[in-house]
Amino acid sequence: MGSNYIKSWLTSWYGDFSREELKKFAFLAVIFAAIIGITWCFKPLKDGIFCATVGVELQPEAKWLSLGVIFLLIMLYSKLSDRFARDKMFYILCTIYGLVTLGFYWGLQHPEIGLANPVIGAYRLIGWGWYVFVESFASLLVVAFWSFVADTTTPESAKRGYSILVMGGQIGGIIGPWIATFAKTIGSAQIVFGIAMAIFSVMGLVKLLMLYVSKAELVGYRAKASTIQPSTPGFLEGLKLLLSQPYLMGIFLVLTIFGVVTTIIDFELQLLVYEATKSADAMAYYMGWFGVATNSLTLLSLILGIGNITRYFGLTIALVLMPVLVLIAVLSIYFGHWLGGEWPLQIAFVMLVIISSVNYSLGQPTKEQLYIPTSKETKYKAKVWIEAFGHRSSKALGSGVNIAVRWAPGIILLLNTGISVLLTVVWMGVAVYLGRKHKRAVSHDEIVC
Repeated sequence: MGSNYIKSWLTSWYGDFSREELKKFAFLAVIFAAIIGITWCFKPLKDGIFCATVGVELQPEAKWLSLGVIFLLIMLYSKLSDRFARDKMFYILCTIYGLVTLGFYWGLQHPEIGLANPVIGAYRLIGWGWYVFVESFASLLVVAFWSFVADTTTPESAKRGYSILVMGGQIGGIIGPWIATFAKTIGSAQIVFGIAMAIFSVMGLVKLLMLYVSKAELVGYRAKASTIQPSTPGFLEGLKLLLSQPYLMGIFLVLTIFGVVTTIIDFELQLLVYEATKSADAMAYYMGWFGVATNSLTLLSLILGIGNITRYFGLTIALVLMPVLVLIAVLSIYFGHWLGGEWPLQIAFVMLVIISSVNYSLGQPTKEQLYIPTSKETKYKAKVWIEAFGHRSSKALGSGVNIAVRWAPGIILLLNTGISVLLTVVWMGVAVYLGRKHKRAVSHDEIVC
Protein backbone atom coordinates (compact mmCIF):
# COMPACT_ATOMS: atom_id res chain seq x y z
CA MET A 1 0.00 0.00 0.00
CA GLY A 2 2.70 2.45 1.06
CA SER A 3 5.03 1.54 -1.80
CA ASN A 4 2.18 1.86 -4.32
CA TYR A 5 1.37 5.33 -2.98
CA ILE A 6 4.99 6.42 -3.27
CA LYS A 7 5.21 5.06 -6.81
CA SER A 8 1.94 6.81 -7.76
CA TRP A 9 3.21 10.12 -6.35
CA LEU A 10 6.57 9.79 -8.11
CA THR A 11 4.85 8.91 -11.37
CA SER A 12 2.58 11.94 -11.23
CA TRP A 13 5.53 14.29 -10.70
CA TYR A 14 8.44 12.66 -12.50
CA GLY A 15 7.11 10.05 -14.92
CA ASP A 16 6.23 6.33 -15.00
CA PHE A 17 8.83 4.12 -13.29
CA SER A 18 9.23 0.38 -13.62
CA ARG A 19 9.64 -1.52 -10.35
CA GLU A 20 13.33 -2.28 -10.92
CA GLU A 21 14.01 1.25 -12.14
CA LEU A 22 12.48 2.67 -8.98
CA LYS A 23 14.59 0.28 -6.87
CA LYS A 24 17.77 1.41 -8.63
CA PHE A 25 17.06 5.10 -8.13
CA ALA A 26 16.10 4.48 -4.50
CA PHE A 27 19.48 2.83 -3.83
CA LEU A 28 21.32 5.57 -5.73
CA ALA A 29 19.43 8.26 -3.83
CA VAL A 30 20.52 6.79 -0.50
CA ILE A 31 24.14 6.58 -1.66
CA PHE A 32 24.02 10.15 -2.91
CA ALA A 33 22.41 11.27 0.35
CA ALA A 34 25.37 9.78 2.24
CA ILE A 35 27.98 11.38 -0.04
CA ILE A 36 26.34 14.82 0.00
CA GLY A 37 25.66 14.59 3.73
CA ILE A 38 29.35 13.93 4.34
CA THR A 39 30.34 16.74 1.97
CA TRP A 40 28.08 19.27 3.68
CA CYS A 41 29.21 18.15 7.12
CA PHE A 42 32.79 18.67 5.95
CA LYS A 43 32.17 22.19 4.57
CA PRO A 44 31.41 24.14 7.78
CA LEU A 45 34.27 22.37 9.54
CA LYS A 46 36.60 23.09 6.62
CA ASP A 47 36.06 26.83 6.84
CA GLY A 48 36.03 27.02 10.63
CA ILE A 49 39.18 24.95 11.17
CA PHE A 50 41.13 26.76 8.45
CA CYS A 51 40.17 30.21 9.72
CA ALA A 52 41.01 29.25 13.33
CA THR A 53 44.45 27.86 12.42
CA VAL A 54 45.73 29.61 9.29
CA GLY A 55 43.48 32.69 9.04
CA VAL A 56 40.49 33.72 6.92
CA GLU A 57 42.49 36.18 4.81
CA LEU A 58 44.55 33.31 3.31
CA GLN A 59 41.53 31.35 2.09
CA PRO A 60 41.99 32.45 -1.57
CA GLU A 61 45.54 31.09 -1.48
CA ALA A 62 44.22 27.80 -0.07
CA LYS A 63 41.95 27.41 -3.08
CA TRP A 64 44.95 27.83 -5.39
CA LEU A 65 46.79 25.15 -3.44
CA SER A 66 43.75 22.89 -3.82
CA LEU A 67 43.91 23.34 -7.58
CA GLY A 68 47.47 22.01 -7.71
CA VAL A 69 46.69 19.05 -5.48
CA ILE A 70 43.54 18.08 -7.38
CA PHE A 71 45.58 18.00 -10.60
CA LEU A 72 47.72 15.24 -9.09
CA LEU A 73 44.70 13.41 -7.70
CA ILE A 74 43.00 13.43 -11.10
CA MET A 75 46.03 11.63 -12.54
CA LEU A 76 45.67 8.96 -9.86
CA TYR A 77 41.89 8.74 -10.37
CA SER A 78 42.32 8.30 -14.13
CA LYS A 79 44.81 5.49 -13.60
CA LEU A 80 42.47 3.75 -11.19
CA SER A 81 39.50 4.07 -13.59
CA ASP A 82 41.56 2.24 -16.23
CA ARG A 83 42.25 -0.70 -13.94
CA PHE A 84 39.16 -1.15 -11.75
CA ALA A 85 35.42 -1.68 -12.29
CA ARG A 86 33.09 1.23 -11.61
CA ASP A 87 31.87 -0.06 -8.21
CA LYS A 88 35.43 -0.86 -7.13
CA MET A 89 36.28 2.84 -7.53
CA PHE A 90 33.94 3.61 -4.63
CA TYR A 91 35.56 1.01 -2.41
CA ILE A 92 39.05 2.36 -3.10
CA LEU A 93 38.16 6.04 -2.68
CA CYS A 94 36.14 5.48 0.49
CA THR A 95 38.90 3.44 2.10
CA ILE A 96 41.50 6.12 1.41
CA TYR A 97 39.34 9.05 2.51
CA GLY A 98 38.07 7.24 5.59
CA LEU A 99 41.56 6.47 6.83
CA VAL A 100 42.89 9.98 6.16
CA THR A 101 39.88 11.49 7.96
CA LEU A 102 40.76 9.40 11.01
CA GLY A 103 44.29 10.81 10.77
CA PHE A 104 42.95 14.37 10.89
CA TYR A 105 40.75 13.44 13.85
CA TRP A 106 43.92 12.55 15.75
CA GLY A 107 45.74 15.70 14.59
CA LEU A 108 42.94 18.10 15.50
CA GLN A 109 42.93 16.78 19.06
CA HIS A 110 46.69 17.12 19.46
CA PRO A 111 47.52 19.88 22.02
CA GLU A 112 50.22 21.48 19.85
CA ILE A 113 49.19 21.02 16.21
CA GLY A 114 45.44 20.84 16.79
CA LEU A 115 42.64 23.24 17.69
CA ALA A 116 43.79 23.59 21.29
CA ASN A 117 46.64 25.78 20.01
CA PRO A 118 45.09 29.30 19.79
CA VAL A 119 47.87 30.77 17.60
CA ILE A 120 46.81 31.64 14.03
CA GLY A 121 49.45 31.69 11.31
CA ALA A 122 50.43 30.61 7.81
CA TYR A 123 52.76 27.95 9.24
CA ARG A 124 49.85 25.90 10.71
CA LEU A 125 50.18 22.99 8.28
CA ILE A 126 47.20 21.07 9.64
CA GLY A 127 44.92 23.90 8.51
CA TRP A 128 46.30 23.87 4.95
CA GLY A 129 46.20 20.08 4.76
CA TRP A 130 42.67 19.93 6.13
CA TYR A 131 41.35 22.51 3.67
CA VAL A 132 42.86 20.80 0.62
CA PHE A 133 41.74 17.35 1.79
CA VAL A 134 38.12 18.40 2.28
CA GLU A 135 38.03 20.21 -1.07
CA SER A 136 39.26 17.08 -2.84
CA PHE A 137 36.59 14.84 -1.27
CA ALA A 138 33.67 16.47 -3.06
CA SER A 139 35.68 16.77 -6.26
CA LEU A 140 36.36 13.04 -6.54
CA LEU A 141 33.52 11.25 -4.70
CA VAL A 142 30.71 13.25 -6.31
CA VAL A 143 32.32 12.90 -9.74
CA ALA A 144 32.69 9.13 -9.23
CA PHE A 145 29.02 8.91 -8.29
CA TRP A 146 27.70 10.84 -11.29
CA SER A 147 30.03 8.97 -13.67
CA PHE A 148 28.55 5.72 -12.38
CA VAL A 149 24.99 7.04 -12.80
CA ALA A 150 25.60 8.40 -16.31
CA ASP A 151 27.07 5.05 -17.34
CA THR A 152 24.04 3.10 -16.07
CA THR A 153 21.14 5.37 -17.10
CA THR A 154 19.35 6.06 -20.40
CA PRO A 155 18.22 9.58 -21.42
CA GLU A 156 14.54 8.83 -20.81
CA SER A 157 15.21 7.22 -17.45
CA ALA A 158 17.37 10.20 -16.45
CA LYS A 159 14.47 12.60 -16.99
CA ARG A 160 12.46 10.62 -14.45
CA GLY A 161 15.14 9.69 -11.98
CA TYR A 162 17.78 12.42 -11.76
CA SER A 163 15.59 14.71 -9.71
CA ILE A 164 14.99 11.85 -7.27
CA LEU A 165 18.74 11.41 -6.88
CA VAL A 166 19.19 15.08 -6.15
CA MET A 167 16.27 14.94 -3.71
CA GLY A 168 18.11 12.18 -1.85
CA GLY A 169 21.25 14.29 -1.94
CA GLN A 170 19.44 17.23 -0.43
CA ILE A 171 18.12 15.14 2.45
CA GLY A 172 21.75 14.30 3.15
CA GLY A 173 22.59 17.95 2.57
CA ILE A 174 20.21 18.94 5.37
CA ILE A 175 21.32 16.30 7.85
CA GLY A 176 25.06 16.79 7.21
CA PRO A 177 25.38 20.51 8.05
CA TRP A 178 22.87 20.11 10.88
CA ILE A 179 25.26 17.58 12.44
CA ALA A 180 28.09 20.10 11.92
CA THR A 181 26.25 22.64 14.09
CA PHE A 182 26.93 20.37 17.09
CA ALA A 183 30.61 21.32 16.79
CA LYS A 184 29.72 24.27 19.02
CA THR A 185 28.86 21.90 21.88
CA ILE A 186 30.95 18.73 21.37
CA GLY A 187 33.83 20.15 19.34
CA SER A 188 34.85 19.91 15.68
CA ALA A 189 37.20 16.95 16.18
CA GLN A 190 34.40 14.66 17.40
CA ILE A 191 32.36 15.48 14.30
CA VAL A 192 35.38 14.56 12.16
CA PHE A 193 35.45 11.09 13.72
CA GLY A 194 31.78 10.59 12.87
CA ILE A 195 32.47 11.64 9.27
CA ALA A 196 35.16 8.95 8.96
CA MET A 197 32.65 6.28 9.99
CA ALA A 198 30.09 7.62 7.49
CA ILE A 199 32.63 7.43 4.66
CA PHE A 200 33.25 3.75 5.37
CA SER A 201 29.48 3.13 5.29
CA VAL A 202 29.24 4.31 1.66
CA MET A 203 31.12 1.17 0.59
CA GLY A 204 28.39 -1.00 2.13
CA LEU A 205 25.66 0.92 0.34
CA VAL A 206 27.34 0.49 -3.05
CA LYS A 207 27.73 -3.24 -2.39
CA LEU A 208 24.01 -3.55 -1.65
CA LEU A 209 23.18 -1.73 -4.90
CA MET A 210 25.29 -4.16 -6.93
CA LEU A 211 23.72 -7.17 -5.20
CA TYR A 212 20.03 -6.28 -5.26
CA VAL A 213 19.46 -4.17 -8.40
CA SER A 214 18.83 -6.01 -11.66
CA LYS A 215 21.81 -6.01 -14.03
CA ALA A 216 19.45 -4.91 -16.81
CA GLU A 217 18.91 -1.64 -14.92
CA LEU A 218 22.65 -0.98 -14.81
CA VAL A 219 22.97 -0.59 -18.58
CA GLY A 220 23.11 2.98 -19.85
CA TYR A 221 22.91 4.88 -23.14
CA ARG A 222 24.03 2.92 -26.19
CA ALA A 223 24.10 4.75 -29.51
CA LYS A 224 23.34 2.82 -32.68
CA ALA A 225 26.60 3.94 -34.20
CA SER A 226 29.63 5.79 -32.98
CA THR A 227 32.56 7.38 -34.71
CA ILE A 228 34.44 7.67 -31.41
CA GLN A 229 37.38 5.30 -31.24
CA PRO A 230 38.34 3.87 -27.83
CA SER A 231 41.26 5.71 -26.34
CA THR A 232 44.42 4.15 -25.06
CA PRO A 233 44.81 4.11 -21.28
CA GLY A 234 46.42 7.19 -19.78
CA PHE A 235 45.62 9.94 -17.31
CA LEU A 236 45.91 12.66 -19.98
CA GLU A 237 43.39 11.07 -22.37
CA GLY A 238 40.50 12.82 -20.61
CA LEU A 239 42.25 16.18 -20.86
CA LYS A 240 42.97 15.67 -24.56
CA LEU A 241 39.34 14.79 -25.18
CA LEU A 242 38.19 17.87 -23.27
CA LEU A 243 40.44 20.23 -25.22
CA SER A 244 39.46 18.75 -28.58
CA GLN A 245 35.67 18.78 -28.18
CA PRO A 246 33.67 22.08 -28.17
CA TYR A 247 30.76 20.30 -26.46
CA LEU A 248 32.93 19.32 -23.50
CA MET A 249 34.54 22.76 -23.38
CA GLY A 250 31.02 24.17 -23.17
CA ILE A 251 30.21 22.03 -20.13
CA PHE A 252 33.54 23.08 -18.63
CA LEU A 253 32.66 26.76 -19.12
CA VAL A 254 29.23 26.37 -17.53
CA LEU A 255 30.74 24.80 -14.43
CA THR A 256 33.67 27.22 -14.29
CA ILE A 257 31.69 30.43 -14.64
CA PHE A 258 29.26 29.39 -11.92
CA GLY A 259 32.20 28.54 -9.66
CA VAL A 260 33.99 31.84 -10.25
CA VAL A 261 30.92 33.97 -9.51
CA THR A 262 29.88 32.03 -6.40
CA THR A 263 33.46 32.05 -5.07
CA ILE A 264 33.49 35.84 -5.25
CA ILE A 265 30.24 36.01 -3.29
CA ASP A 266 31.20 33.25 -0.86
CA PHE A 267 34.51 34.85 0.16
CA GLU A 268 32.76 38.04 1.16
CA LEU A 269 30.31 35.99 3.21
CA GLN A 270 33.19 34.11 4.89
CA LEU A 271 34.86 37.37 5.89
CA LEU A 272 31.66 38.73 7.41
CA VAL A 273 30.86 35.49 9.23
CA TYR A 274 34.32 35.00 10.77
CA GLU A 275 34.35 38.62 11.90
CA ALA A 276 31.16 37.86 13.83
CA THR A 277 32.21 34.46 15.27
CA LYS A 278 36.02 34.39 15.80
CA SER A 279 36.25 30.63 16.48
CA ALA A 280 36.27 27.35 14.53
CA ASP A 281 33.35 25.79 16.39
CA ALA A 282 31.17 28.94 16.27
CA MET A 283 31.85 29.45 12.57
CA ALA A 284 31.01 25.79 11.89
CA TYR A 285 27.74 26.35 13.74
CA TYR A 286 26.83 29.40 11.61
CA MET A 287 27.86 27.88 8.29
CA GLY A 288 26.16 24.65 9.28
CA TRP A 289 22.85 26.49 9.39
CA PHE A 290 23.72 28.04 6.03
CA GLY A 291 23.96 24.49 4.68
CA VAL A 292 20.67 23.51 6.30
CA ALA A 293 18.93 26.52 4.73
CA THR A 294 20.43 25.84 1.30
CA ASN A 295 19.55 22.18 1.22
CA SER A 296 16.11 22.65 2.76
CA LEU A 297 15.22 25.10 -0.02
CA THR A 298 16.66 22.67 -2.55
CA LEU A 299 14.55 19.83 -1.19
CA LEU A 300 11.43 21.99 -1.24
CA SER A 301 12.14 22.91 -4.87
CA LEU A 302 12.47 19.23 -5.78
CA ILE A 303 9.28 18.26 -3.94
CA LEU A 304 7.43 20.99 -5.82
CA GLY A 305 8.74 19.50 -9.06
CA ILE A 306 11.36 21.98 -10.28
CA GLY A 307 12.75 19.15 -12.45
CA ASN A 308 9.57 19.39 -14.53
CA ILE A 309 11.09 22.48 -16.16
CA THR A 310 13.37 20.13 -18.09
CA ARG A 311 10.55 17.71 -18.90
CA TYR A 312 8.10 20.30 -20.15
CA PHE A 313 10.27 23.09 -21.54
CA GLY A 314 13.38 21.19 -22.58
CA LEU A 315 17.01 21.04 -21.59
CA THR A 316 17.96 24.34 -23.25
CA ILE A 317 15.51 26.41 -21.21
CA ALA A 318 16.65 24.74 -17.99
CA LEU A 319 20.29 25.45 -18.84
CA VAL A 320 19.62 29.14 -19.57
CA LEU A 321 17.62 29.72 -16.38
CA MET A 322 20.68 29.31 -14.16
CA PRO A 323 22.78 32.22 -15.54
CA VAL A 324 19.67 34.43 -15.55
CA LEU A 325 19.10 33.72 -11.86
CA VAL A 326 22.77 34.24 -11.00
CA LEU A 327 22.73 37.58 -12.81
CA ILE A 328 19.75 38.69 -10.71
CA ALA A 329 21.57 37.60 -7.53
CA VAL A 330 24.76 39.50 -8.44
CA LEU A 331 22.86 42.72 -9.10
CA SER A 332 20.84 42.31 -5.88
CA ILE A 333 24.03 41.99 -3.83
CA TYR A 334 25.54 45.04 -5.57
CA PHE A 335 22.60 47.29 -4.80
CA GLY A 336 22.24 45.78 -1.31
CA HIS A 337 25.59 47.30 -0.33
CA TRP A 338 24.09 50.74 -0.75
CA LEU A 339 21.79 50.03 2.20
CA GLY A 340 24.68 49.60 4.69
CA GLY A 341 24.40 48.12 8.18
CA GLU A 342 23.78 44.37 8.30
CA TRP A 343 22.11 44.36 4.89
CA PRO A 344 25.22 43.29 2.91
CA LEU A 345 25.60 40.15 5.05
CA GLN A 346 21.90 39.32 5.02
CA ILE A 347 21.47 39.82 1.27
CA ALA A 348 24.67 37.90 0.42
CA PHE A 349 23.50 35.06 2.69
CA VAL A 350 20.04 34.89 1.14
CA MET A 351 21.23 35.21 -2.47
CA LEU A 352 23.92 32.56 -2.02
CA VAL A 353 21.35 30.22 -0.47
CA ILE A 354 18.97 30.78 -3.40
CA ILE A 355 21.44 30.34 -6.27
CA SER A 356 23.11 27.37 -4.55
CA SER A 357 19.78 25.62 -3.95
CA VAL A 358 18.54 26.16 -7.52
CA ASN A 359 21.88 24.96 -8.83
CA TYR A 360 21.57 21.75 -6.81
CA SER A 361 17.91 21.16 -7.68
CA LEU A 362 17.92 22.21 -11.34
CA GLY A 363 21.35 23.26 -12.59
CA GLN A 364 23.34 20.14 -11.66
CA PRO A 365 20.76 17.52 -12.72
CA THR A 366 20.40 19.35 -16.03
CA LYS A 367 24.17 19.55 -16.52
CA GLU A 368 24.58 15.86 -15.69
CA GLN A 369 22.14 14.94 -18.47
CA LEU A 370 24.57 16.49 -20.94
CA TYR A 371 26.94 13.55 -20.33
CA ILE A 372 24.44 10.85 -21.28
CA PRO A 373 24.98 10.94 -25.10
CA THR A 374 28.76 10.65 -24.68
CA SER A 375 31.30 7.83 -24.82
CA LYS A 376 32.64 5.86 -21.86
CA GLU A 377 35.97 7.72 -22.24
CA THR A 378 34.10 11.00 -21.79
CA LYS A 379 32.10 9.80 -18.79
CA TYR A 380 35.07 8.42 -16.88
CA LYS A 381 38.09 10.38 -18.13
CA ALA A 382 37.02 13.74 -19.57
CA LYS A 383 34.31 14.13 -16.93
CA VAL A 384 36.74 14.02 -14.03
CA TRP A 385 38.80 16.77 -15.68
CA ILE A 386 35.68 18.85 -16.25
CA GLU A 387 34.13 18.31 -12.84
CA ALA A 388 37.06 17.91 -10.47
CA PHE A 389 39.69 20.06 -12.15
CA GLY A 390 37.06 22.47 -13.51
CA HIS A 391 35.49 22.91 -10.10
CA ARG A 392 38.83 23.53 -8.42
CA SER A 393 40.07 25.83 -11.20
CA SER A 394 36.88 27.87 -11.02
CA LYS A 395 37.38 28.33 -7.28
CA ALA A 396 41.01 29.27 -7.91
CA LEU A 397 40.04 31.80 -10.58
CA GLY A 398 37.38 33.28 -8.31
CA SER A 399 39.95 33.46 -5.54
CA GLY A 400 42.35 35.12 -7.98
CA VAL A 401 39.75 37.84 -8.45
CA ASN A 402 39.44 38.17 -4.67
CA ILE A 403 43.22 38.51 -4.35
CA ALA A 404 43.51 40.99 -7.22
CA VAL A 405 40.81 43.36 -6.02
CA ARG A 406 42.63 43.82 -2.71
CA TRP A 407 44.77 46.33 -4.61
CA ALA A 408 41.74 48.45 -5.46
CA PRO A 409 39.75 48.69 -2.22
CA GLY A 410 37.75 51.68 -3.38
CA ILE A 411 36.13 49.85 -6.32
CA ILE A 412 36.12 46.22 -5.16
CA LEU A 413 32.35 45.94 -5.33
CA LEU A 414 32.15 47.49 -8.80
CA LEU A 415 34.93 45.26 -10.18
CA ASN A 416 33.40 42.08 -8.72
CA THR A 417 29.98 42.97 -10.09
CA GLY A 418 31.27 43.88 -13.55
CA ILE A 419 33.26 40.66 -13.89
CA SER A 420 30.31 38.57 -12.70
CA VAL A 421 27.85 40.21 -15.11
CA LEU A 422 30.16 39.68 -18.08
CA LEU A 423 30.69 36.03 -17.23
CA THR A 424 26.96 35.28 -16.85
CA VAL A 425 26.24 36.77 -20.29
CA VAL A 426 28.83 34.42 -21.82
CA TRP A 427 27.29 31.57 -19.84
CA MET A 428 23.87 32.18 -21.43
CA GLY A 429 25.28 31.80 -24.94
CA VAL A 430 27.12 28.58 -24.06
CA ALA A 431 23.96 27.14 -22.46
CA VAL A 432 22.00 27.61 -25.71
CA TYR A 433 24.74 25.82 -27.69
CA LEU A 434 24.86 22.85 -25.30
CA GLY A 435 21.09 22.42 -25.20
CA ARG A 436 20.82 22.29 -28.99
CA LYS A 437 23.76 19.91 -29.36
CA HIS A 438 22.32 17.50 -26.78
CA LYS A 439 18.88 17.54 -28.39
CA ARG A 440 20.33 16.69 -31.81
CA ALA A 441 22.44 13.81 -30.46
CA VAL A 442 19.57 12.16 -28.57
CA SER A 443 17.06 12.60 -31.40
CA HIS A 444 19.46 10.96 -33.88
CA ASP A 445 20.72 8.23 -31.52
CA GLU A 446 24.27 9.56 -31.74
CA ILE A 447 27.23 10.04 -29.44
CA VAL A 448 28.42 13.63 -29.26
CA CYS A 449 31.99 12.83 -28.29
